[in-house]
Amino acid sequence: MGQEVLLECLKLYAAYDEEAAKRIRDAEVTDYEIYPTHLGEDNLARRHRGKDFFFHSQDGARKEAKRWVQNIKTEDVDLIYIYGIGLGYYYDEIKGWLHKDPTRFVVFLESDYSALNMLFNTPKGLEILKDNQVVIQTFSIENFKVVISLDPRCYLLFSALHDKSIILSSLKSYSEVRESLLLGIKSQIYISTSWHRNVCSDKLTYLKDITRNIISNILKLENESSFEALIGGFKDVPAIITGAGPSVVNDIHLFDEAKKRCLLIGSGTGTNVLNSHGILPHFFVGIDPTSSQESRIRMNNSYMVPCFHKARFSADASRFATGEKVYLNHCTSPFSTRWFEDAIGIRQSLELEAGISSTTFAIAIAHAMGCNPIILSGLDLAYTDNKRYPEVLRPISHGSKAVQDELLIKSKTPLIDKGYEGQEVITKIDWLVEGKLISHFKSNHPEVTLYNATRGGLLIEQVANVSLGEFLKTRSKEYDIEGRLHALIESGAIRGSSTMMPLQAVLEWKRFVEEFLEAIQTERVFFKETLSDGLESRRFGEAMQSGFVTKFKSNPFFETFLESHEELMNGAVFFKKVNLQKAQAKQDTDFIRQAAEDFAEALFAFWENVAREHLQGIEEALSENTETSSAIESDARPVIFSEESGSLKEITPAVFEYSQEKEGFLEGRSCFFSEKRQLLSSSWYSRGNLEGAQEFFYRSGRLFAKRNFVNGRLEGEQSYFFDDGSKRAEMFYKEGKLDGDVIIYYPRGRLNRFLQFKEGKLSGTERFWSARGDLLFSATYKDGKPCGEALEYYRHDKLLRRTVFDDFGKRILIEEFSENGQLLKEGELTPSEEVAMPLAAQDAIENYLNEMERLHYAFGGERERHFF
Repeated sequence: MGQEVLLECLKLYAAYDEEAAKRIRDAEVTDYEIYPTHLGEDNLARRHRGKDFFFHSQDGARKEAKRWVQNIKTEDVDLIYIYGIGLGYYYDEIKGWLHKDPTRFVVFLESDYSALNMLFNTPKGLEILKDNQVVIQTFSIENFKVVISLDPRCYLLFSALHDKSIILSSLKSYSEVRESLLLGIKSQIYISTSWHRNVCSDKLTYLKDITRNIISNILKLENESSFEALIGGFKDVPAIITGAGPSVVNDIHLFDEAKKRCLLIGSGTGTNVLNSHGILPHFFVGIDPTSSQESRIRMNNSYMVPCFHKARFSADASRFATGEKVYLNHCTSPFSTRWFEDAIGIRQSLELEAGISSTTFAIAIAHAMGCNPIILSGLDLAYTDNKRYPEVLRPISHGSKAVQDELLIKSKTPLIDKGYEGQEVITKIDWLVEGKLISHFKSNHPEVTLYNATRGGLLIEQVANVSLGEFLKTRSKEYDIEGRLHALIESGAIRGSSTMMPLQAVLEWKRFVEEFLEAIQTERVFFKETLSDGLESRRFGEAMQSGFVTKFKSNPFFETFLESHEELMNGAVFFKKVNLQKAQAKQDTDFIRQAAEDFAEALFAFWENVAREHLQGIEEALSENTETSSAIESDARPVIFSEESGSLKEITPAVFEYSQEKEGFLEGRSCFFSEKRQLLSSSWYSRGNLEGAQEFFYRSGRLFAKRNFVNGRLEGEQSYFFDDGSKRAEMFYKEGKLDGDVIIYYPRGRLNRFLQFKEGKLSGTERFWSARGDLLFSATYKDGKPCGEALEYYRHDKLLRRTVFDDFGKRILIEEFSENGQLLKEGELTPSEEVAMPLAAQDAIENYLNEMERLHYAFGGERERHFF
């Protein structure tokens, strides 16, 4: 009977993994035997180096399994990974919990093919294999490292189970003798499942929201610039990228002077930290698609500082980035934006990989612009002094309780790792991954000098630590960085150069999605009517799926989404396909037909849901679109460079510089011109300090900005204009600090924001309006902190949220209302839980990053591909 059972088990398992089934069939079992426990139960034993290793307790296999199931916490869990399977006693005890809910799963992980051979010789093995809620997943161990994530079938498994809440366990015997291996497995599963959960969040759960971001940003492209114009524009100019780690305050006093010699880039919350000390970066980066990014942008004072972003950047945050915008091509997640860029005619010679954070994005940008060296500051990647951010950040006065409390959240499962001075630091998994990515960047770009000037924090391998103060002593050359940056941005202006208007491109894309939805409904009906031939073929599932892809691949929407969603599609139909193959192995005609219908329906449902979510995001973006180009026919006459003034230095083929130095300082007038010798920026310097009027121009010759400086500091009125000549923004400075009103406008003169400052701190009123003129937010501040009521509105003056602060900026009440005015119950903040894991995570992270590089996948957070 054992041989018959083995053959049936192997046939069923081959439906799941044919190669693994062959290895189980051929596994050597000479050293394996069935022994009785002291209670007379079967136990599996392996003879190794003269000793017997028992897979279950000799004092009672069932007793051990009962104790195990009593000790695991299955509340709010729907997936259990178990390392080791033995003779299936744990299955007997867990199947009661398992079968109470058809959405629950148990995955047995096993690297011992001989042990599986012994199990497959038993009726219990056959019972487990027939259970559609159980998976037996094999994996390999190489050089004593778990490489579970490298098995392609594991990718499908993790994708299929991405939405499950998991716990990790093992056979008691395995945990006792294979502790280090078990820790590695736990770490690898955590990394792998976290990755797939992030990918699926991007591409499924939040597809509608991120689609809205992408389409909203595409619709605004006529008023933005292409990054192509900035590639190589800062060759050999040092760049400093500022993070928001608590240690950044140690170097704050250096940044004002550093701005003369280095390109200062704000990354995410790092911009807010700079602003809190009265420092404006030369530009900041935007990639985060979430609502928290809106809060970060609203909290900073970089009102007219350029923003470099990808299409996925939060549409809500983008509204508050009111300076010049630079668009970087080819967002890859949740779908590629290449079709839009090709249609509109925005072509870039480089497709920058953004990594997983604004810092990794900023590194890629600085590298593409030619900056060298690149210095990181405030990149603690750790809870320095038990803090995530410096205490100087301004309290949030808007958003839900979760958003307002975000800065207070600390990972529930911090990890201990090594700091750059050898000290122990408290960190978390995302920061470990970010550090590894930066190390990978350095190893892949040896021509770039990359320094870490962070005082404290996580060790970033291959990146030398330097003192920012000591580094600046070695750099004496000064640059007119703001003038050059504006000239480069303006030289890449998209307005007037596109081959198709963004709105036209979006509407054509929308038509592709609608046509796909109509076609898929027709195909679904046709499939059910013609389902008959070829059902017994083991390749029926693959053939049906391949036919589906071939039929729709001519549709640009499907072709684009197939590239980004193929693995998710395979995960969505994974278990349905396995069940179909099991049915074919059993040769049950009725079961085969039902399994085929289930498989096909899963395939159709997956793509229908993806298309509908995507279409909803498009429709939301279109309904909110108020974008119009601010450019009109100009009667302005650009200033043309006179050859009598001297010679020009080529920065790029489209931008040329005229400047003078005296005793090593910029002195006199510094100008930048277009390739047609039209003036794009004009600044005046005295011993390296900006002095007097600084003017930036559009290519049309109209004024973009007029700013005033005294001894290198902004002073008095600062004015900005749209290309039609209407006001874009006006603000007042005193000794380099905002002091007075800040007024920001939409095109055609409608109010956007109004804020009041005193000595660099918000003091007075803040208001924000929609482009249609609806008041959306109103608050009062004192000494930089909110006080009294902060009110947020739906459109048409309907109250959305009321937050009350005391005189010290502490929140004492938050209320939310429905659109009909009903008070909603306050939701409690529940930080997402992480699976606790030890430092074995380091090897798991390294394994996974190497595999992600091979597969060109994106990792979660800001969720783009690596920037290798």
